[in-house]
Amino acid sequence: MQFSILKLAIMNTTLNENETKVLISLNNETNECTSGEFGFISDANKCGFNRNEFAGYVSALKAKGVFEYLDTNSRETYQGQFAINTEFKSIV
Repeated sequence: MQFSILKLAIMNTTLNENETKVLISLNNETNECTSGEFGFISDANKCGFNRNEFAGYVSALKAKGVFEYLDTNSRETYQGQFAINTEFKSIV
């Protein structure tokens, strides 16, 4: 899949290269593991980043409104469920 920078510009959202990699990974997880309904962050490919780096990019994406975190009660790292917002699903 190709990431559309043009659509991001139209939405006034800027993602750097690493955020883009993580968004594509999250999108792939929702499509491959849960048929697009929602995902589990723990199952996403970490794109070669260590745990802290990956968590930082996930936090940046959440702050930019890319996805909603659905499960904040998890005590395990990356066990939370997430849903990518519709307008971002169309660009990956």
